[in-house]
Amino acid sequence: MGKPLLIGETELQTRGFLKHYTACLQEKVTEELDQLRTDVINSNYASFTQILRGRASTNRMFDAALLRKQIQHQ
Repeated sequence: MGKPLLIGETELQTRGFLKHYTACLQEKVTEELDQLRTDVINSNYASFTQILRGRASTNRMFDAALLRKQIQHQ
């Protein structure tokens, strides 16, 4: 999420420290989420890393089987 925010002893004792750094973190997280949204909308998955693999979930398999039965009975 960008360069680290280095916080020294002086900053910790500065008036308004918490409010200032909370706003900085909020801005950085918002930028990151905006970029994530843009990537998903544009189907730009090059920077994504797949962390899970597997079969379809049980509810999806059940829904697919149920839909097939409904079609057969029509």
